[in-house]
Amino acid sequence: MPDPTALNSAAQPLVMVVDDVPVMRQMLAEMVTMAGYHSVTANDGESAISLAMKLRPDLILLDIVLPGMDGFAVMQELKQRHQTVHIPVILLTGMDDLDLKLKGFNLGAVDYITKPFQIVEVQARLRLHIKLSMAIRAIVQAQKEKLRQIKDAQQSLFVTSENLPQAQFAVRLNQLLEAGGDFYDVVQITPSITGYFVADVSGHDIHSGFITPAIKALLKQNCTAIYAPLESMIMINNVLNGLLPSGKYLTATWAVLNRMTMRATVVSMAHPNVIVKRKNGKVEILPSEGDVLGAFPDVIFNQHEFRISPGDRFYLYTDGLIEGTHLANIWVSGVEKFAELIASLPPQNSRESDISDLCYKLHIDASQIADDLLLMCVEV
Repeated sequence: MPDPTALNSAAQPLVMVVDDVPVMRQMLAEMVTMAGYHSVTANDGESAISLAMKLRPDLILLDIVLPGMDGFAVMQELKQRHQTVHIPVILLTGMDDLDLKLKGFNLGAVDYITKPFQIVEVQARLRLHIKLSMAIRAIVQAQKEKLRQIKDAQQSLFVTSENLPQAQFAVRLNQLLEAGGDFYDVVQITPSITGYFVADVSGHDIHSGFITPAIKALLKQNCTAIYAPLESMIMINNVLNGLLPSGKYLTATWAVLNRMTMRATVVSMAHPNVIVKRKNGKVEILPSEGDVLGAFPDVIFNQHEFRISPGDRFYLYTDGLIEGTHLANIWVSGVEKFAELIASLPPQNSRESDISDLCYKLHIDASQIADDLLLMCVEV
């Protein structure tokens, strides 16, 4: 077998030949080599799948008739694994049977070659499908790079606790796509007044990522000491209502903490309930009502004002945290269970430890999430 470190180069792609007949296997491998490609061989389905997982060939020549797993079963396995699903497969058969060909195409084969093989035909089909595969990969890579640039631009919009230590917050954001729909911002309105905004943009498409810069600009322009928190959100709604594409809207929470007067104001816009954990350990679930943000002009948002004390903590989050985990598939019971988890947190925890402990208790795996996840912990 060739050295795996020398395989899969753009200059010399790798083709795997799977056939249980040694003469056929050797003949096809020589055809592959004569065409200028690396070759690797397997004599049964199990070893073919193992090699494909390990070497990620650029193309597979797969005989239908194999001992144990036949070629169709091998195809099914390859197309069910994320490591091999995109590898083009050309099926080899001694029968010119339409039903067999249709079955192979339905399973994901890109072509057929019928025995006895003609070297010119084999090499022509190899060149065609390797070129197509490389072209598709190049397009996908270019699209990924563009999305990475969008994600990098979006990530640069997020303020961090290191950038704004006086805001006394910690946050975790896991995004399902390169340009996610969950968004947060922290606005230092005055030296003693801080606003915390958490939102979920409807849908998971590229528009969601482009909306966030506009929201950040609107927060900066409208969330000042001149306006009450509710007034700020109504003004932002008026702008977004004429700006967002049809069908787009946000659920959001705007929490403003005044550390001089020791009062908090929370404006809810159809978003999951803010949870407050008092310094004495008591946990409160704040009311969560109101219309969504940006969908229509005449809105009613819920506003809740109350006293705060040093050591109190606020937990703001998006619905993926309660709907995409084992807590529940509906807000009410999910929020209640989440509040119980918050109540169980050790009192000596830092804000960052609170977030880590909650994500651990929720069994959150960033690689397996079904929705964006955002969790913020704010301390008075």
